[in-house]
Amino acid sequence: MKPCGRDIAFFLWIPAVFAFFILSCASTQRSRNDQYSPQDDILHHLNMGKKYYENGYYNKAEREFRQVLERDPKDSDAHYMLGVIYSRQGQIEKGCSEFTQVLAVDENYAKAYYNLGALHANEGPFRNTEKASTFFKRYLELDQTSMHREKIERWLKKYDSQGQGMEETNSRRASEQPENKDFKEWLKEESERINE
Repeated sequence: MKPCGRDIAFFLWIPAVFAFFILSCASTQRSRNDQYSPQDDILHHLNMGKKYYENGYYNKAEREFRQVLERDPKDSDAHYMLGVIYSRQGQIEKGCSEFTQVLAVDENYAKAYYNLGALHANEGPFRNTEKASTFFKRYLELDQTSMHREKIERWLKKYDSQGQGMEETNSRRASEQPENKDFKEWLKEESERINE
């Protein structure tokens, strides 16, 4: 049988409809890309960094947070997470620097005060109970419902009330202070998982 003109015309419309469908999808994709803002890019890198951090990929997380800071040098969340990563890796000076940068951008960022207090309260070369007291007090002012309030207040009562005796207390070893041992362990654990 010989095909009639109507059948040929029908088969010619199929590629035309298919081409129209493909082009409309492409234009939709292009308009979605046009709507992709720099803020979306920042959020993407923040989320990826947090996922890497949660899974223990600290170097990859650090790269993601650095990407955020390239786009927005004043992003307090990226500085905060870098501080957490550095602190967890034992790079206390770099951690303190990042937490301080958080406070330069947002002076009411409570978790940064908490972390600075914890870093200065722990034994080691950065131990400074006066600074730790200052940071913990500000943290408690900002976070009225802190689940850490009772333990921090006990720490403040012990170290903040001793005034001149702080230097003597700072030089004592943890083994000579059994009543404070549980709190020091708690501080160490909290400084490792404070990013929540």
